[in-house]
Amino acid sequence: SLICLVPVVFRGAAALQTVSMSCILLSFCALQMWWKPWRGLMANMIDSATCILMSLLIVCVAMATDFDGDEDLLGNLAACVFGCVFAVVVTAVGIACYWRLRPRPYFPRYLCYHKAEAAAQARYLHHLIVLHTHQLCFLDSDHMVMLEELLDIVRCRTGTLIVYLTCDTLRRPWCASEVTMARMVKLPVVSIYHPSFTTPDMEDISAEQIPIFLSNAADFKLVEYGITDDLIAASYKWLLYESPNKTYIHRAQVGRVRFQAAVEFVVKSSGRRSSRSSLTLAATPARKSQSNFKPQSLVISSHFGDDEATAVAALISGQLGSRALSSIQGDILMLADLEDPYSDEVLMALCSAHCLVVVLTAGSISSTKQLQVIVDAVDNKVPCIPVYTPNFRLPGPVFFEEDLIKRFGSKAEEIAARLKLFFLTPGAPFSNFGSQQVIEMQIDSLANRLPKSASKKAFGPSKSEINLANVELATTLAAPSTCASNNSSIFFRSENRHGTTTTTMTTTMTATEATA
Repeated sequence: SLICLVPVVFRGAAALQTVSMSCILLSFCALQMWWKPWRGLMANMIDSATCILMSLLIVCVAMATDFDGDEDLLGNLAACVFGCVFAVVVTAVGIACYWRLRPRPYFPRYLCYHKAEAAAQARYLHHLIVLHTHQLCFLDSDHMVMLEELLDIVRCRTGTLIVYLTCDTLRRPWCASEVTMARMVKLPVVSIYHPSFTTPDMEDISAEQIPIFLSNAADFKLVEYGITDDLIAASYKWLLYESPNKTYIHRAQVGRVRFQAAVEFVVKSSGRRSSRSSLTLAATPARKSQSNFKPQSLVISSHFGDDEATAVAALISGQLGSRALSSIQGDILMLADLEDPYSDEVLMALCSAHCLVVVLTAGSISSTKQLQVIVDAVDNKVPCIPVYTPNFRLPGPVFFEEDLIKRFGSKAEEIAARLKLFFLTPGAPFSNFGSQQVIEMQIDSLANRLPKSASKKAFGPSKSEINLANVELATTLAAPSTCASNNSSIFFRSENRHGTTTTTMTTTMTATEATA
């Protein structure tokens, strides 16, 4: 229809008609190749070819047309076309130079971490940083690129490198290359020390020992990227002993507060702090009790003291809130945020909960505290949703027939019955190694599993008849190997509130007193 209007608009001007029809056809050809409106590839190619051939046809017809008297008009049209071409070329060169000098996207912060140990922790740190600064933060789980491109991002498109030091972070060749590149381009670095990290000896990170210190260093061939053993050794010494910006994940802090305090330091050290930052960071303090907790709330349990499990629970809590507001009447409670997760108030809140979400990680079934939460929930008929992380393995016959008996003695059969009932409940997967899109899809799936209505109990919440901590202690004290003589010290293994296993000596007593 636009082509038909050309002879009407430019009546008697053959040159303008030719140029206008050619512009219309070529514009539609460009849009055709950009949008590809047809489903099949062949249909799009045929449509584009038709536009090109019609343009050539117009050119051929124009060659046989008499343009006498239109020489000035043709000159003006040619000058306009040349000016447009020149403007396009200059603009393209300017944009290319700008992108070269200011690459995009630019990441004010880049998070360097060991994915096998701290994937969920890094994801939660990333979430907090973006939330408080409203700026981009690079996380490789969201950008699946090769090592060469990662180094290019550190070199040209990063403002501050954040190194999250866990047990084996410095043994990872990718982390070694990122730290080395940051030192080579004099990039500001902020280090977050996790309690699992142990500073290596100077001899271990010397240039001669770097190939042994790094895991699978021969497979990465960092020399091809200009990263030599001498540079890695110098960068590690600079990071551990010379870099001033350091903060620590303190064991004395509980739950999400541990990460939020570290993020507060990172935001202060690496740029302007958001005005909302301090308010948000103080939103989830550690609490000793939860007496003001509302009934029919969503309770999230994880392995106490396991920071990876706490990070998974924090991600679920943060992103599940907006999706679950329509189905729950109360709040969302993370047991990992509480200093005393087994007070009477918390027990009442658990037993009257709308639903219990149990984050299952590698150490879940070895945690007496988390097993106690499951037993209490099953006894009070609280709807449960197991959340399976990649490093969790379902317990087999050995766990139910041997391990439980060793830990809980005569009560093992009752505990096993409750645990089997729990594991028969349909669960939801959660991959802490996935991208943000994958995590959001998993949270949506978990939200769809929540009960749509509140459960109505004919009886009030009550404590379970089985106290796993006391049963485990009594079984340990009654074990024959516990007392080697009539007068010996009694040792038993228990979990502290940080989830670490400690060995405690009670007192010196006789074997008869210990058994009693």
